[in-house]
Amino acid sequence: MITIESATIQKLQVFISTTGDPTGGVVDFALIVAGEPSVWVAGTWSGSWDPVTGRVLALTPLVGATGALPVVGGADYFLFSRWRVGVETPVATPTVVRVR
Repeated sequence: MITIESATIQKLQVFISTTGDPTGGVVDFALIVAGEPSVWVAGTWSGSWDPVTGRVLALTPLVGATGALPVVGGADYFLFSRWRVGVETPVATPTVVRVR
């Protein structure tokens, strides 16, 4: 779980685990309270994919009241990430983001 303040505006760090290097493609994020994501916003890769661990760090677009991924205080959100590796587009199990 990630906890942020409602007045903040920041990028969140998310580790992506995958069997192939996704950094040549796009990483997208969706932040929702419930249900399935329908709107995805492009994030960025931060660093290189590690073939030993299969992990790479990604950054969300700005999260906050005035960010690309808006939030309001007092709610828990589900942060989804997806990326492309070859012809596949995996979607990671969401991370909970608590907004105080």
